[in-house]
Amino acid sequence: YKSAIEVDTIIKWLWYFIKYYESTEEVNFAYQLLDLYLTEDQTSHFGDIDDNVRQDIKEFITKNFHLHRTTLYESEYPSIMTLGNCTTSVNEAEHRVYKHHSLGPRPCDNVATAAKKINKLNKMREGTKTRQVAHDMRSSLGTSDAREMVDERLTDRCNKTLLSEHDAANKHYSLYRPSQFQFYVKRNYFASPSTAEDDLHLTEQQRAALFDKIDPNDLCLPPLKKKRRKQRNSDSTSNKDVEDAIESYKHMLKDQMKLIIPRFQRTRTVSVVEGQKPGEKIIICDCPFFARYGLACRHIYKVICRHPRVEDALPRWLIAFIHYYGRNEEISRQFLRLCKSSDKRGVTLSAADWATISEEYAVGDASKMPLEYFSCSLGKLRLCEPNYWQQIGDRVVAKCRCDMSVLGGAKPTSTGETTSLTSGVLSMPKSKNNVAVAPVGLEQ
Repeated sequence: YKSAIEVDTIIKWLWYFIKYYESTEEVNFAYQLLDLYLTEDQTSHFGDIDDNVRQDIKEFITKNFHLHRTTLYESEYPSIMTLGNCTTSVNEAEHRVYKHHSLGPRPCDNVATAAKKINKLNKMREGTKTRQVAHDMRSSLGTSDAREMVDERLTDRCNKTLLSEHDAANKHYSLYRPSQFQFYVKRNYFASPSTAEDDLHLTEQQRAALFDKIDPNDLCLPPLKKKRRKQRNSDSTSNKDVEDAIESYKHMLKDQMKLIIPRFQRTRTVSVVEGQKPGEKIIICDCPFFARYGLACRHIYKVICRHPRVEDALPRWLIAFIHYYGRNEEISRQFLRLCKSSDKRGVTLSAADWATISEEYAVGDASKMPLEYFSCSLGKLRLCEPNYWQQIGDRVVAKCRCDMSVLGGAKPTSTGETTSLTSGVLSMPKSKNNVAVAPVGLEQ
């Protein structure tokens, strides 16, 4: 099973190239680490992979994966609204759904048959859209608190995404204000380490499928019973053993992914700039979320200190836009004018929002998190800790020609506990009683 965990970790790593790495620098650095991991001696690895299998994996990555990075990696679409599907447009995403649909066209279909199938799918989609819009128009959230936090003019998915970003900002992120119109926002990786689901922006269904494709027969064989009084009891015991083995495998795989797959600490810069109209203020973030989805990101919500509103989303997320656009020519033209006039850089700030921000955050206040925590990953590559690469720091520096600080360094806290990197080895942090404790994430 250890070899299977090694192979599964590499497969999940490839998904990070597709959906997680945001820049060419991150992609190139992670690719160098992957090459190092597949060529180095396996004595320090969790499990051993057969040499022939390692060679096949390297050939696949070199010839069939990394070579097509321009069509696979989301980092190649920095300013395009992909809606998270890694496609160049909404039309391309729609065509992809057609091709994967059970009733969609097939390569063996002629033009007439393909057109007939596409028209049938269009009618089904229009009917589904009409029913969904009617439901959105008539329905409302059950509790008064929930109704106050969402805007009923926006679609259900839009509201869920904005609320998710708002909750993440309040739970996991810290802020530092270096100047009047600039803010540094960064996840507190030590108190709230990210998971594979967070990194890859997986839905609930995708989250389950990420680890569920496991053959129980490859993990364990239920022990044979010498005496079986009831076949049903023995079968239930065997099934319990298999379920326990799968859960154990998932936990080991997740732990291995956290250590092996390079995940980057990122300091986001949120800025307040002048809008298109005189006196108008726009708050923008340098992360790609708004460009990809047309929605306010968690870094913006960390700054503005309020619940989501309709102006936090582009007009395409309005229920009225989905219902009327393309069906009424005059209304469609008005929506197009609205889309062109809206500022596609970020969210418009009201006077009340700006007053709240000024009261909430003082310039240079480092009481919650020191400036060093933000500056260490501001415009620089820096891996999340703990990670496997700190143990082989010398080889990583020689391979990637990078500084040792890229692999992680001191952990600034308000309690005096630090995690330092010496000669590429992760040292154990000290508790208040000067007793060594396990690094965060490796307590067990």
